[in-house]
Amino acid sequence: RTATPEQIFAFQKAFYNALLDRYAAELTHYRESRVTVIPARAPLEGPRAIARTHVKLNDGKEVSVDFVFRKGPDGQWKAYDVVIDGISYIASYRSQVGDEIRHIGLDGLIKRLQTEGLSAFDKPKKTGAAK
Repeated sequence: RTATPEQIFAFQKAFYNALLDRYAAELTHYRESRVTVIPARAPLEGPRAIARTHVKLNDGKEVSVDFVFRKGPDGQWKAYDVVIDGISYIASYRSQVGDEIRHIGLDGLIKRLQTEGLSAFDKPKKTGAAK
């Protein structure tokens, strides 16, 4: 809540890059999978839309993958979130980011994201300096 503009910019850049790397890595697991897009039930209205898909994995398991889009002021639609089997990437990481900031501070989190990417959230927490 008291972050400087420089810290906000550094966090946005580090988190964006880490999230992009994670999405790309996760998508490689579905290379041989079959994706079915579920037709929309209603006309596209409002500033938000969801594209629902089902992914059939090689082992026969089916996974629900929904892409959440927001319409920007320029009228362009941009992906905002991915929900896999009901679990939102954004909600999940929002909680983890808050925990990390309380634990190691914003600057510490920025450094971890820059060096470890989102794998920083996959590891047990280490004791560290406060904000």
